[in-house]
Amino acid sequence: MAMSTSHGPSLRGAVVAAMLIAPGFVSLAQQTGSGQAPAVAASTTMKLSEHAHVIPQGGPGARSNVGLIVGTKASLVIDSGLGPSDGKRILGELGRVSSNTTIYVMATHFHPEHILGESAFPASAIVVRSRAMQQDLVEKGAEMFAMFNRNANNAPIMVGATYRPADVTFDGDMVLDLGGVRIQVLSLGPAHTRGDTGFFVEGDRILFTGDVAMSTPLGINAEGMYSSARTEARAWLASLERLAVLRPIRIIPSHGPLGDASMVEKHLAFLRALQERVRDLKREGKSSAEAAQVLVPEFEATFPVEVPSNTSGSRVGRIAGAVSLLYAELP
Repeated sequence: MAMSTSHGPSLRGAVVAAMLIAPGFVSLAQQTGSGQAPAVAASTTMKLSEHAHVIPQGGPGARSNVGLIVGTKASLVIDSGLGPSDGKRILGELGRVSSNTTIYVMATHFHPEHILGESAFPASAIVVRSRAMQQDLVEKGAEMFAMFNRNANNAPIMVGATYRPADVTFDGDMVLDLGGVRIQVLSLGPAHTRGDTGFFVEGDRILFTGDVAMSTPLGINAEGMYSSARTEARAWLASLERLAVLRPIRIIPSHGPLGDASMVEKHLAFLRALQERVRDLKREGKSSAEAAQVLVPEFEATFPVEVPSNTSGSRVGRIAGAVSLLYAELP
């Protein structure tokens, strides 16, 4: 792992050096709305284990499923909401479960509803970000901010929001030691985005997958519109295989219901099956468009739960996008 820290107080540098540990494992490496549910007044924070909590999407400040991981020396917030008001509410929930003064803030990817709540965190909070996610922010951050801000529901939440500079950047994977709990931080892109990041709480076997594994495996970014890199189907499959090897007990995706290891397994099954069918049709001489015409209805029927039909046609478009990606990658 390569790591750099921004300039800042020497105490912060000492804390960072003590808490970030080089990994012993090897790296393999669209959302246009807010992804939000109406926020509720009461705390909905769920305790998953001795160390891990989650604010389900729709809970205080949570525009996605938000992770709160607590060690004896520090705490980690995974995804921080869409703006300062979200960040403040998430900090309030963190205060319910932790008295740690050292706080790390990270995100599963750079989309605004996962990262802009960092604006509300105190200057002492340590923002950690992969260089791949930083590249997403540099190349696409302003565009995504403007896109989300055009939504009338989002705009009030985003008042005062800025992309906070990273205090620590890293390449590949790393381990974050919070004191008594170690978290594998996994670089998983380019899948949904270039900088997709997963988090595995080692002893508790709890896995935060971002958009790389959800109940509906359709975060395909075929045209690279919502990231600085278009989806690579091979990289996505390799990342899902890495996650499956971890044998998680509990999975927390970015959006939608929490699950178990079957969430990764079903996502893998979908992409593997689609890859195989695309390979067959390409060998038969069908074009990418012809293959999509065959496979969209086929996969809506074969995976009715994972890939439900909807009136907007967005899922149909994403299946077609996945077909085009696989078609281009296959010999």
